Amino acid sequence: MTKRKARVITISSLKGGVGKTTFTLWLAGIYAKMNKKVLVMDMDVYTGAIALSLNLKTKKDFYTLNEALSNRSINKIESHITKYKDNIDVLASPNDPRLASKISSSYIGTIIERVKTLYDVILIDTNHIMTDINVVLLDYTDEVLYLVTPDPVCLRNMRSMLHIYKKMKKDNYYIVLNRAIDNKKVCFSNLDMKVMLKNNIDFILPDSLYEKRIDYYFLNGSVMTLDKKFVNKHKKDIKKLEQIANYVINK
Repeated sequence: MTKRKARVITISSLKGGVGKTTFTLWLAGIYAKMNKKVLVMDMDVYTGAIALSLNLKTKKDFYTLNEALSNRSINKIESHITKYKDNIDVLASPNDPRLASKISSSYIGTIIERVKTLYDVILIDTNHIMTDINVVLLDYTDEVLYLVTPDPVCLRNMRSMLHIYKKMKKDNYYIVLNRAIDNKKVCFSNLDMKVMLKNNIDFILPDSLYEKRIDYYFLNGSVMTLDKKFVNKHKKDIKKLEQIANYVINK
């Protein structure tokens, strides 16, 4: 029997506060509804919010897994993973941010290669700083989704990253414009942003996806794309998210 080999998708950005965690959980819900077994890895080791957003109480996390590997005492990687609900599991970031500095990037490849045989899709939420952990993650990622907003700093940083990708001759990335983060903000036009980036924008999250009650979902530990009210309210937008999800795993 052929072993499962997950598609690894990293959600990243070059500026904080662009909606990475929300977008990661939206995708997790979409893939779960496709009957894909999903692991969400929270690699924002200093300020990760995946477990918090899902109201998960985690006894073990990425730090405990890292420690187990460094001590060669790990038997089952699953013991460090927390189940959210059917088809969605979470490898959480450490509860104590002081532990983040003790995490080595040396075991990331080992961890990803192991969990790839257990899941269909691995979604990795990262922070916006190019740490050694993030650099190593990119080496084990099939596709990177870079979230950008109509913000000059975000666009400038993204343009610099695109320059690095072109120098490295790597093209496994997509730019996702998030207009859903604040539908009241006066923004650059899509054409303005393409000119500023000197690059096409691959996907757009429309402002109609903006949700005033987003805190309600976080307080209740709900994945919005699995919530019937949210899905019924945003039927057209959910289809766009499904198109993004399908494209990335089938490329």
